[in-house]
Amino acid sequence: DDYVLRDRIGGTEGNRAALPKIGGNVKQGILNRLRDESDYLLSDAYDRDQTDTHEYPVWRREGVRYWINPMLGEALYDAREVKPMYFETELQQQAAFLTLSSSLFYVYWLTYGNFHHLNWLQIEAFPFYQEDELEQYRGRIEELATELWDGMKDLFDPDAGRTGEFEMSPLKPVMNDVDELVGEMYGLSDKQVTFIQEYLVDDEGKYGRSGPSTRVTDFAD
Repeated sequence: DDYVLRDRIGGTEGNRAALPKIGGNVKQGILNRLRDESDYLLSDAYDRDQTDTHEYPVWRREGVRYWINPMLGEALYDAREVKPMYFETELQQQAAFLTLSSSLFYVYWLTYGNFHHLNWLQIEAFPFYQEDELEQYRGRIEELATELWDGMKDLFDPDAGRTGEFEMSPLKPVMNDVDELVGEMYGLSDKQVTFIQEYLVDDEGKYGRSGPSTRVTDFAD
């Protein structure tokens, strides 16, 4: 009961309940950390409609698999399942983009999700931070958000699939840095950070959240 997802992890409000697939002690410890950080949630930070106070968008895609692939500021393709969430400040926008992209969010999503649909309940209930709490990480947030989004745009193929697809594997080293930052923000141990970084990573790099060990700068190769 302490881990059922309603309005938050272990919450008692809300008309939907997602049962967790907890697994071993490491994942349970990660869920404990997220639950302890649930005083402020993503649902507290964004508005699904653009307003005078909330005008910095992150675009969410409902259908996902190994990579969540939120889009920062602009949607690179148009589809029914692509919807915005608007934040009050650019710092919160960038932090949300990194958080939703991170392996921590991916582990959380697979704990409560079905390996296909990313629904609003899962997004709304994820712990987040207010502007003043993000300030100490501003430089790293801005740098990594820019690097990750620039890479995603370079690796977007508008002709793939029905609406276009991202090739994320070359960005795995950047994602590892994102995970280090997000792990620090959410108070994860080194063991827990390693766990999320290696979650669904094929040793031969053929599937899952796999990629090169060092940064790739020439994506054409």
